[in-house]
This record gives sequence, C-alpha cells and structure tokens, in this order.
Amino acid sequence: MDKTAVIYARTSSTGAVINKQNTTLQVADLTSYAAHNNLSIVEVYEEHISGA
Repeated sequence: MDKTAVIYARTSSTGAVINKQNTTLQVADLTSYAAHNNLSIVEVYEEHISGA
C-alpha cells in the first residue's frame, strides 16, 4: 500500500523568485521524489513571499 504525503513549498522573499527558487520547481522535484518512493500526494500547499 502506498503511503500518503503532502507537499509544502514556499519562497521566503522576492529574491528567491529571481534566483529560480520558486515553488514550481520545488513542487516538481518533490512530486518526482514521491513517485520514486511510492508516496501518494494528497495535497499541495504553496506559500509565496511569506517574509516581511
């Protein structure tokens, strides 16, 4: 039986977007990781520019 997981991806500043550390890449990497480890993703949470 597959285990379930959620993805939580975030960027903490506007500079992260410039440096390509965006949530799209994080979600793609984590989705690939989940597939290779028999994890079923049940939800994806993304938080953008959470820092002040």
